[in-house]
Amino acid sequence: MKNIFTINLNNRGVRYESEEPIVRVQTDSNVTEMQEVKSAEIEAFQGVEYKEILTKLSQLKILNSLSSICFIFLLFCPIKPALILLPIIGLVLKVLIYTTWRVSLIYNFQDGYETAYKNRVDAWLKLNKSKELTQVVQSGKVKNKKLTAGMSESFKREKIKISSGKPAYIHTNVKVVRIDLKKETLYILPDKILIEKNGKLGAVDYRKTRIDVNRDEVKNGDCHIPSDTSVSRYSWQYVNRDGSPDKRFKDNKKVPICWYGGIYIQSPEGLNVKIFVSNVNLAMELEMAMLQEY
Repeated sequence: MKNIFTINLNNRGVRYESEEPIVRVQTDSNVTEMQEVKSAEIEAFQGVEYKEILTKLSQLKILNSLSSICFIFLLFCPIKPALILLPIIGLVLKVLIYTTWRVSLIYNFQDGYETAYKNRVDAWLKLNKSKELTQVVQSGKVKNKKLTAGMSESFKREKIKISSGKPAYIHTNVKVVRIDLKKETLYILPDKILIEKNGKLGAVDYRKTRIDVNRDEVKNGDCHIPSDTSVSRYSWQYVNRDGSPDKRFKDNKKVPICWYGGIYIQSPEGLNVKIFVSNVNLAMELEMAMLQEY
């Protein structure tokens, strides 16, 4: 029998602020004290309100992994034909997991709200068209802005991917946004965000998750300017307070300060994600879509 969860969606509700979990990391720079930007451990996202669904999903995830392992024994069947039973068991498990046993999340939208949700999903997926789509994995306040082109904060970023997808053991009647981050994967549903981290699952209430979109200045230290961004201004790598170049440095060069879309995802449980998008217009489209409540 399928595990079916039916959700009736009303208004979005209230957003809540949360403190950002920060872990200090070692750095050789004498300019900033870099800190790791990360979310809480997966256990923080396993609240009692999601215990039933997370338990079922975790069980299916384990069974799905075991069924995949069973297929490995096909390699040994020429030596021991009896081992053919294990791949057959694996195949049966796969069929059951993807059909009868999978968890169904069925959403019933109020009139007009289905379009609002689709617009939000489309806006998320459009972000993947940006020339640069990165996650901030470390950040730090600058001790001496004169050494960093006048910028007050430094970032370390890594590429990420946003796509449409869901775990195979979930069936739903809506499109799901998947965000592949450095240490976790997020699945954005109409009422919740599923989090997969270190092989475990968690969830947070979408209505209590804060998603802000800003227009931020980012220093492109390698002088590379993505074709879909715009330059806010140019500065010198080593700059005086009045904006003139510091002539004590021989190899001082101009660096572009570019406009990026900054997307910040935070929840009371400790979800903490910072994303930079080179195409500010696409980020602003997401902000507009977020304003359409469902």
